[in-house]
Amino acid sequence: AGYSAGVTITPMFVVIGNVLLMGKVLGFDRVGYAERELFSATLLYCFIFSLLTTSPFHAVLSRYMSDVIYEERFEDILPCFYTGLVMNVFVSALLGIPFCIWEYLNGHVNILYVFTGFLGYMSLVLVFYSMLYLSICKDYAKISLYFLFGMAEAFVLSLLFAWILQMRVPSAMLLALVIGFFTTACLELAAVRYYFRKNSGRYRAVFSYFKKCARLSDFGKVFGAFCIPFVVTAVLLMLYNYARFENPFEFGQSYQLTTVDQHAYRENKFKLNDCLNGLLFHFFGYETISGSFPFIHHDGCFIQFPILFIGLRSIGLRGHKEKGELMVKGLSGMIWLSVAVISFYHVMWAPIVYRRYALDFNFLLCFLVMFGVCGLYWQSGNDAKLSFWLALLGTYTFVICFLLFFVDYDYSIATHQPEILEKIRSLFQFP
Repeated sequence: AGYSAGVTITPMFVVIGNVLLMGKVLGFDRVGYAERELFSATLLYCFIFSLLTTSPFHAVLSRYMSDVIYEERFEDILPCFYTGLVMNVFVSALLGIPFCIWEYLNGHVNILYVFTGFLGYMSLVLVFYSMLYLSICKDYAKISLYFLFGMAEAFVLSLLFAWILQMRVPSAMLLALVIGFFTTACLELAAVRYYFRKNSGRYRAVFSYFKKCARLSDFGKVFGAFCIPFVVTAVLLMLYNYARFENPFEFGQSYQLTTVDQHAYRENKFKLNDCLNGLLFHFFGYETISGSFPFIHHDGCFIQFPILFIGLRSIGLRGHKEKGELMVKGLSGMIWLSVAVISFYHVMWAPIVYRRYALDFNFLLCFLVMFGVCGLYWQSGNDAKLSFWLALLGTYTFVICFLLFFVDYDYSIATHQPEILEKIRSLFQFP
């Protein structure tokens, strides 16, 4: 459990600490708002999309490796690794290139900056992909050490690019981070090659396993289960964008640049203590209960939704290989790292996590809850009792989500249509 917690927590703090240090030394607070937003958005998309494109391969390959390990055919691991690597890189590039073209043509972002972001995205794909295979070896300390070495290299290079080569601070930081991520990926790839030296050359067996798992009925279930949360989140977010900006694809960038007074954001400067306070409030903040409907406020997500604590069960999970332990252990570390980095970047400029921006990573917390529930059932001695308590937590979560619709905050229904709030509030007024 301690090693598993280490592989989850250490890379998280190494990446965040490195960005904090680079920002402090290079004067990131003096950079214009638009450049800071572009840098933050680029890094966020690199983490989010690399995680999304890697996860499906983990779901299939972890099952294949469970069979290989059970049958002690360790020479078949390298063919699985190489086949999955090529397929993952191909699919990731296929999805990433159109996005980069759109960013260059419609966003008018410098092509070198776009290309650097694409390289960072592909480097993180390699990092996340290799973490699954290193998890098999239970050599979690090396994963943390590789992240530490890569981020140390990134910090030194950021100083070189900004001070010696006179690059702009966001460009210097992004390029240095990309090189650091690529170094981490290379070290992980070398470690995998070191542990698994024998190669049976049975690549067709891997493709056959993909075909076996790709039966239409099974594929539809897996694809639907994987995509439905993203589709629901995207639809709700676009409805919100249309209600507020009259454009489903306007995510607030034009509004922030043309309407909002950026000096209102605490003089629009980066402050470490404000960022940490913003993170603590978002996850663990608490306000007293109101005497009128809807009774609640926007508290910290872990305080408002206790069911999220189940996601912590994914750290140090010890399940059964045939039930997907390898997939869960491989994905949980990547998801925790992504949640930490995404939430951290949201507080770098505000410095709070606005509720609409929390959609970027709250759905990842829900995935961790799903993993935690799997772990609880794997080791439960009384499934009926566990199901009862989970049903209670689920009902409580549903009620809280319903009440939050009527909290007057950040252009919610209560702000947009206050008459609806008054009608519902009248139903809860007792003589």
